[in-house]
Amino acid sequence: MVINPTYLAQRTRSSTSWSDAKTRVTKSYRDWLRASPEIQQMYSLNMPVSQIRTKIRQEFERHRYVSQIKTVDVLLFNSHQEFQ
Repeated sequence: MVINPTYLAQRTRSSTSWSDAKTRVTKSYRDWLRASPEIQQMYSLNMPVSQIRTKIRQEFERHRYVSQIKTVDVLLFNSHQEFQ
């Protein structure tokens, strides 16, 4: 599958409220989970997709108790950079 760079491009923006931040985090999490099979194929990983998804969940859970919206925005930005 050929990935077009503009397909993944997004404008950097700040969350306006906690509900907005939660929506953006949930979308990012779902994007990562949906991409798990592609990640496995792209990097020729010898692990099941379920294990990749578990690791993704662990990474998101690690930042579960962040209490500042700006920190959440930075984490989302970093997540999107890695996703690209």
